Amino acid sequence: MKTEVLLADALKELMSKESLDEITVKRLSDMCGIKRQTFYYHFRDIYDLLTWIFLNEDIKTRSPVTNWQDAVRVITKYVNKNKKFIKNTVSSAGRELFQQFVASYLYSFSLRKFVSIDKTNIVPSDDRRFYVNYFVSGITNSIMMWIDSGMKENEDKLIAHLEIVVKGFLDDVVINYKKK
Repeated sequence: MKTEVLLADALKELMSKESLDEITVKRLSDMCGIKRQTFYYHFRDIYDLLTWIFLNEDIKTRSPVTNWQDAVRVITKYVNKNKKFIKNTVSSAGRELFQQFVASYLYSFSLRKFVSIDKTNIVPSDDRRFYVNYFVSGITNSIMMWIDSGMKENEDKLIAHLEIVVKGFLDDVVINYKKK
C-alpha cells in the first residue's frame, strides 16, 4: 500500500475519534509503522495530508448523477458514512478543505448540466462559470449549515429546502440571457 494512502487511512481513523488539533505527526507515523521523517517526505504537515485526502477522495456512487438533487444525495451519503471524520474536519482548520471538496464535486456536475441546458452557447464561458459558481456556493453553504446543525434533518428535507431556492436556476439563467 502506498505511504500516502496508509497515512490518509490512519488520519481518517484517528479523526473519527478525536479532533484534528489533537493528532500529531508522530502518532500518525507510529500508527503506520513508518519513521516520522517519512511522513515529511510526503507531506509538509497534517493539513497537507488532509488536503491530499480531499483531493484524492473518491465519492462512490452506484447510479449516475443526473441532477443536482442526486449530487447532493451523493454528498450527504458520503458525509453520513464518514460522519465523525467530517464533523471533526468541519470543526477544525480543515473546514475550508472540506467545503472546497464539496464545491468541487458540485461544480463539475453543475457545469456539465449548464452546458447541456445552454445548447446554443448563448451564455459566454466566463459568465457561465460565474453563474455555476453562484449556484454551487448556495448549495455548498446549505450543506455546511446542515452539517453544523448536527445533520438533524434527513437528506430529503435538505433537498426539499434547496428545491424551493435553486430549482430551475440554471434554466432561468439561460432564459434570462436569451431575453437580454
